[in-house]
Amino acid sequence: MSTSQKYAIKALREFEPIYYRQWASQVKNAFAEREWDDYLVTPPPELPTPSSSTSQDAGGELEPIPFKPDSHINALAKAFLSQSIPYRYQPAIEDCASAAEIWAIFIERYGTRSREEELRYESELLSLVKLSTQIIDTFIEKFDNLLSSIRAQQDLANRWDKPKSTCTSCVALNSPRSPTSPGITSSHTSAVRTPP
Repeated sequence: MSTSQKYAIKALREFEPIYYRQWASQVKNAFAEREWDDYLVTPPPELPTPSSSTSQDAGGELEPIPFKPDSHINALAKAFLSQSIPYRYQPAIEDCASAAEIWAIFIERYGTRSREEELRYESELLSLVKLSTQIIDTFIEKFDNLLSSIRAQQDLANRWDKPKSTCTSCVALNSPRSPTSPGITSSHTSAVRTPP
């Protein structure tokens, strides 16, 4: 592999728990682009090798050759993944010897789905109200982040559909505490229209 090779993803974005799914997707894409996919998977323990040099089992079928990580690429993969993790999350990974170990910790901590998390995010979203002092761009960003967090916890068959999402945003924007005058500061003013 040439070191002068250009990649679409030159560096990973900084990890933030609320954006875990997007960050994980970018990590997978960056590792695939570099052909490092196997470095995100913890290799199974090594089994004793048979005395013969063939890779066929007793039935005559070929056995897959187990992945043996290259120590240089392993170090590069670990460094590449580690640089995207802020110092406040580093204590969890300080004893990790590979990108696969780091990846396993982040999947365990942030990649699991639970009904409790879904309900917590849904409750937070349903109680979200745009304050008159709040800029609409800030409100929309917070709304989108919470909606993404809810969808990340849901199965594909049970995800919120667009009408439910739109209805929820309308309720949050049209609550008694939201501004009723058209003096809203935003580049998204067309998204918030008050009825005549």
